[in-house]
Amino acid sequence: MKAWNKLLLTTTAVTLLALPLSASALSSVNATGPVPTAKVIENKQEAAEQAGTKGLLEQIVHTKKGSQVFVKGEGLRPIDQDTIILNVTNSVPVVDQHGNPADLLEALQQEWTVTAYYNPAITKSLPAKGNAEKFVVERPEVKAMVSTGIIDSTGKDRVVMVGDSKIVLNMSEETVITDKNGKALKQSDLKAGQRIEAHYGPMMTASLPPISPAQKIVVLGETSHVEGVVGKDMSKDAKSIYIDTAGDKKMENDMILHLNEDTSIINIVGTPVKPEEIKKGTKVAAYHSLATTFSLPAQSSAYVIVVLPEPVK
Repeated sequence: MKAWNKLLLTTTAVTLLALPLSASALSSVNATGPVPTAKVIENKQEAAEQAGTKGLLEQIVHTKKGSQVFVKGEGLRPIDQDTIILNVTNSVPVVDQHGNPADLLEALQQEWTVTAYYNPAITKSLPAKGNAEKFVVERPEVKAMVSTGIIDSTGKDRVVMVGDSKIVLNMSEETVITDKNGKALKQSDLKAGQRIEAHYGPMMTASLPPISPAQKIVVLGETSHVEGVVGKDMSKDAKSIYIDTAGDKKMENDMILHLNEDTSIINIVGTPVKPEEIKKGTKVAAYHSLATTFSLPAQSSAYVIVVLPEPVK
């Protein structure tokens, strides 16, 4: 069989030799305009009984008579074609595996697998030529993103989480909320300072901070919150941060927070901050473990450190 190259051609670039079709096949061919999309697909049982080829789109061509799609792969049944040229009309359904509208040009460009169903009345040429009845595009599944952070604030149907970055999570009736043991919780159970595992996306705005729909939130536990000024310059390899919480230089009001590979340091919009950029006098807010020593100053492990902006003078 002839191998067809993957490219989009126009009528000025390519002229296809028309191959004869049966009378019943010709009666349904009147394709014009761009490659179509559709909103519905017939049931799977009916699709399984149709002639079909599953594989990749090799070429889409627009001619004076309409659109033609070149499919190369494997026939669904022993009698079906491994390579076929299909005439496409605007009434042909083009959907993904979930029944959502899809696009053949995108499938061609992304090299997504496509199942093409067609009328069994086809030519005896090589490759055979026929009339398409539906296309199912296997669009890759996009999984939700998962990250751990601290609830910075809550509002009506939204949660602001800080961690490796800052993100606004929009809540809905579909958002699942549980504790770490799987017990169901309500949105009203979410409080600032809680450490959570958030499942969100795949859609996300390009704003700062980004906004994304929350699919699931798991409450991992509580944290403590402290604010103050940094008491000492930090170095690139700093293992801790010294915070003067009262600004009075009294050790009993200070706190040392230990840093580890899971500690996030960001600014108020969620952009990462390097430790060496934090100097003495920098204002910070920090979320840390509930486990705190009785030493002077007290010590704990930091989850998230947020560098606060300097006041406008």
